[in-house]
Amino acid sequence: MNAKAALLLELTEGLGGGMVVVEGGTMRAPQEVASDGASTLYLARRAKERGWRFVSIDNDLDALINARTVLFAESLDGAVTLQVGDGATVLFDMPDSIDFLYLDGAADPGEALAQFEAAKGNLAPSAIVAVDDIQEIRPGEPLGKGERLLPALQARGWTVEVTPTEPGYAMAICRRLS
Repeated sequence: MNAKAALLLELTEGLGGGMVVVEGGTMRAPQEVASDGASTLYLARRAKERGWRFVSIDNDLDALINARTVLFAESLDGAVTLQVGDGATVLFDMPDSIDFLYLDGAADPGEALAQFEAAKGNLAPSAIVAVDDIQEIRPGEPLGKGERLLPALQARGWTVEVTPTEPGYAMAICRRLS
């Protein structure tokens, strides 16, 4: 297990049964690689153990087919709902209160912001929002996927902690101030 997956498991350690965990951006490779913590696999294992409702959203059908194949091989296909579609649209229409939101979609700061905006009405009061790839992906965007989202969260009274994961990679952990 790499550092990114370990951090996700640490962040979700306190979530018990019946919680709702949503991942925007599913696993891309059939195995874990340094830049991809295979979060879908690790979160599905935890979902099965804890009785969560776990949803992984992606607009790339090939990525979802890969995830389904990996999850089936691990007998985890029943532990996760794989949803094809635009993350913001799916999050906006989600009927459940979200306890943990993991934004790991495209390297597009606008997408991360749009997904948060779509989900914000469904976030539980104690929800944690984790945003992956908080490092320079494109020149002039030192916060990567969080370039637009992190300042917006701070302006709304959220704490933002950027934590290194793999060498050259970081994740933001965001919580509402009480």
